[in-house]
Amino acid sequence: MDEEYKRVWKARRTFGTSLFLCNRYLPPAIFFLDLTAQFRWNPTTELYVAARLAIHSPGY
Repeated sequence: MDEEYKRVWKARRTFGTSLFLCNRYLPPAIFFLDLTAQFRWNPTTELYVAARLAIHSPGY
């Protein structure tokens, strides 16, 4: 960890350090966004239409 601190965080910004930081921190962020997108509830069109009809029917 000390080596990373010296060579990346304390170094001036270059293409190599930027690439290192993107490679280190972007994949976990993309993984988290992908995971949340996979488990998001997405109702089908039939459920949506049935719910809209039930809410807007004159009997309620």
